Amino acid sequence: MRLDIRLILAKNLDSLMKEKRLNQIDVENLSLPYGRINRSTISTYLKTKGNLTDPKLTKIDVLASCFDLSPSELLDPNLGRYDLSKMTNETLNKHITNAIELLCEADVIKEHEINMAFLIAENLPNAIKVNIESEQETKQPIKKTLTSRLLGYFNKARGD
Repeated sequence: MRLDIRLILAKNLDSLMKEKRLNQIDVENLSLPYGRINRSTISTYLKTKGNLTDPKLTKIDVLASCFDLSPSELLDPNLGRYDLSKMTNETLNKHITNAIELLCEADVIKEHEINMAFLIAENLPNAIKVNIESEQETKQPIKKTLTSRLLGYFNKARGD
């Protein structure tokens, strides 16, 4: 079955707007630093019936930036939500590495603590799979779930 990228964008954009309690004007305002998308364009991207508009790649990039996502995440039918019980340790390790990078960029993990974070992360894949099943039931995106879980483990090791 072929997926319609326009419907995926509409569903994901609607979901993100509801999650963050944003309307079309809010998204238009958020888009200003990234290249501006006016609310009428946002409205056409939210349509799921009738004559659907093909989104421009540059507009997808702007929308993704508004929600701190990559364009591929914005167009992901799962919107970053995955069944961790089916995820390989290699894939999970990539996500854990991304979580560590996010924590470093946010200056939560200091430069001198990065090695400790990676040592903690080496032992996490199985523990994370077991411990975040309940969080996955709430359909939290994996990026958010892993980052918060990793921070919890890291703070325990740090003694915070």
